[in-house]
Amino acid sequence: MAYGSLVIYQEEVVEELSQWANNHSLNELNHFIQELIADMDDEVVQNRYIDTWEEIKVEL
Repeated sequence: MAYGSLVIYQEEVVEELSQWANNHSLNELNHFIQELIADMDDEVVQNRYIDTWEEIKVEL
C-alpha cells in the first residue's frame, strides 16, 4: 500500500481510537462519538457517520 492511501489513514484512525478506548473504555468512546454524530445538522451525513462508526467499532 502506498503511504497516504485511504486504507493507511483508516488503519491509523482505528489504531488511535483503539488506544483511547484501552485507556478509558469502549463505552465512553461510544458515548462521545454518538454525541458528536447527534450534533450534526445534516441527516444524510449523520447516517453515513453512524454506519462508519458501526464498522469501526467492529475493528476495535
